Amino acid sequence: MRACSVDVRAKAATGAGHRRGTPLSFPRTIYILGAFLIAWSASISWVYTTPLVGFAPLGMAAWFIVQPFGPCQRTLSWSAGALALALCAASIIIAAWTDQTLDLADVYPRFGHVLTNQSRYRQFVALKATLDIVLARSRGPVVIIPGEPIVYFLHDLRNPTPVDWWLPSEYLGGAQKVKEAFTAKRPVVILARDPQGGLEAGIETELTTWIVEQYRTVERIGTYDVLWP
Repeated sequence: MRACSVDVRAKAATGAGHRRGTPLSFPRTIYILGAFLIAWSASISWVYTTPLVGFAPLGMAAWFIVQPFGPCQRTLSWSAGALALALCAASIIIAAWTDQTLDLADVYPRFGHVLTNQSRYRQFVALKATLDIVLARSRGPVVIIPGEPIVYFLHDLRNPTPVDWWLPSEYLGGAQKVKEAFTAKRPVVILARDPQGGLEAGIETELTTWIVEQYRTVERIGTYDVLWP
């Protein structure tokens, strides 16, 4: 048993038995390059979700499908797949260069150089302006509704609740625990509203209504309502 466990650990440490200096198999090479391509294309934009993620299962399926083909058919099939992948990557790059022209590092340097469009850029500018005012008045806990979890990191804050995105599926069965967190910690709430003054679609639930009812002092700062405990 000891020898077996040592052998398993050795194989895991060397890439499931892959020896140094041995050429990588074609599928492994494709998946390594694909992983880097997916990671890079996902990092250049804060708005678009890269469709390259869908190529992971498709690549696995394609590998098994083309095995019975002859050499010429396999070459044509892989060439067509590589062309589709290249076109997909090109579409993301073009979108980032045309629609995604604003650098979020200008708002939050900790973001790094991630591009976004004008609408999302304005949202982060407005949220930062509001948070700067709130944090200048109070260093207590802050909750953002409907949610922008990365902002907690950007401001060195800790979310005092177990909810990141204020969608019913996020706290399904845990609404009472969220209420207990609010009752115990009494955070300042930064609340985004739609143009008609209501909560955004899908956010107005029994829980968020309860939260708003717990606060008597409401102040409009920028484009957000700030609920002070």
